Amino acid sequence: MSWAHEIKEKYRCIDENLDNSVLGASDKEINELQDAVGKKLPEDYVSFLEVFGVNDGGLLSSIPAFTDVKNLILTYEEIDEFPEDFPEGDWMIVGAGHAGIDLAMNVSNGLVHYSSCGDIGQFYADSFKKLVCQKAYVKYEILSDAESAHISSPVKSVEECLKCSNKNETYKEISRMLKEFGPPVDDLCDQIRIVGEGGNIKYFAEITEQGGLMLYFGGYGANKAAQRYAKIIGANIN
Repeated sequence: MSWAHEIKEKYRCIDENLDNSVLGASDKEINELQDAVGKKLPEDYVSFLEVFGVNDGGLLSSIPAFTDVKNLILTYEEIDEFPEDFPEGDWMIVGAGHAGIDLAMNVSNGLVHYSSCGDIGQFYADSFKKLVCQKAYVKYEILSDAESAHISSPVKSVEECLKCSNKNETYKEISRMLKEFGPPVDDLCDQIRIVGEGGNIKYFAEITEQGGLMLYFGGYGANKAAQRYAKIIGANIN
């Protein structure tokens, strides 16, 4: 039994409908995600996908911190391979949050807590591995900055935004979607690209030259949009 199966067994006693609501990803879906990022996915993440599917099963579906998943995965692998380098009791910031609230991990047991100004606070997650793998495609940053299209200034239109990146069918489809829902391009920054906002719906996208694009949907009409385009962009539907 893999670690992901063990997690599901633990949650089965909490959610009797878990087997119906949480479906594992097929080999085809996993291969499509791997093709989208252009790199081999971490084995632990593949194990998670096989059990919980591409939409993370609703477990820890929202992390109140900006996490660099590439660094999280590297940190996890380092702790797993060289545990002696991390003395018992040491804490490590694994997610920079809002207003000084971060996520901190105890390197000796993997427990994750909130951290405020250096003080360890409320418990957040019982497994660093779980935290990493359940968010690994939602904010997948395994692609290096050198492979990304850096857009740091506001643009006038979706078309102008897309000119900065790879013109493939995905971006054409995203352009059509944004036109349909009518949101203008509000702001673009290096960390998170806010591609559009309008009618109480927001689209957050990570735009890369390899087509590794992820959208977040929120507000009125979000569920309809997310379901319609989930297969195209690998959307996380909350």
